[in-house]
Formats: sequence, structure tokens, C-alpha cells
Amino acid sequence: MQTAATWDRRGASRAFVDTNVVIQPLAAADLPAVRSLLVDLPVAYPGAEAWLRRRLQDCLAGRARCMIAATADDVVGVTILTPKSLATKLSTIYVRPDFRRTHLGSRLLDQVLQDASRWAPRDAQGEIYVTIAHQTWGQLERLLSSRGFTRTAFESNRYGRGRHEIVATRLG
Repeated sequence: MQTAATWDRRGASRAFVDTNVVIQPLAAADLPAVRSLLVDLPVAYPGAEAWLRRRLQDCLAGRARCMIAATADDVVGVTILTPKSLATKLSTIYVRPDFRRTHLGSRLLDQVLQDASRWAPRDAQGEIYVTIAHQTWGQLERLLSSRGFTRTAFESNRYGRGRHEIVATRLG
């Protein structure tokens, strides 16, 4: 991975965008790499393996939108945008750990926001929401809030005992 580094006021290094990562729509040839990237999804979400298989097929069929962040060798990030009846759901946003803190999540989310108007249901009025397992909220809260998402709901035990869900929404 190649990144440009700068230093903040305390002298700590901060990475910028990896210029060798390209954001592009999912292609059928990318499916194995996306499944491999999201191999841990069932840990947080029961039934995630079957859900992911269906959702990726929806993307290939044009019923949902999947963007991947890819290097020359691998898929390192993914988003899935799904139209629902009255809003658009950001079903997945994931960046491989070694590519985090390079603004790749920001680039992916910005692409989602750009694409959302084309993929939104007629009556959605620009609303986008995302559901997040509570144990990953801390990793995504700053990114989502920087793009206008606010925490709007909390469901206890959604994914099993002690495994809660947070909903964050961005109004258009």
C-alpha cells in the first residue's frame, strides 16, 4: 500500500489516501474476493452468509449497488447500497484493517452518497440509513457523523443476547 504521510501538531504521522486504490462497481469476477473480505460478517450478524450471497446477486442483477475499493491485487473495501420502500439502506461498509486510517472509508461513503440519489426509491426523499452492530459503532461513528448521519434508534438483543443494533440516518 502506498500512502502519503503528513504529521499533525503533536508530530504523529497521519496517512492520506492510497492513490493506488480504485473505487469501481462490483463485477462477477470480484465475488470471491468480496466474500473473502467479508468472511467475518457472520460473527456479528447471524445468517449473514446467506444474506451476503443474495445481496451480491442483487447487485449483479441491478437491484442493489455494490462498489468495491480495489488494488491491483485485491479487494480492500466494499459498500452495498440497497433501495428499500421509503429510504435507501447502506447495507454494508467495510474496509480491510490494513487500509483503515487512509480515508478509504470516507471515499467509499462519499461514493455511496453520490450514488444514493440514483438508487433511492421514488418516495425516499434522500433518506439513507445504516444498521450497525453495537460493537462496531465506535469504529464508524466519526465517519458517519462527518457525513451527516445521526444515531436514530437502538434495538437491544437484535443479533442475540447482548448483541445490539444501532441505526444511523442521514436525511437528504
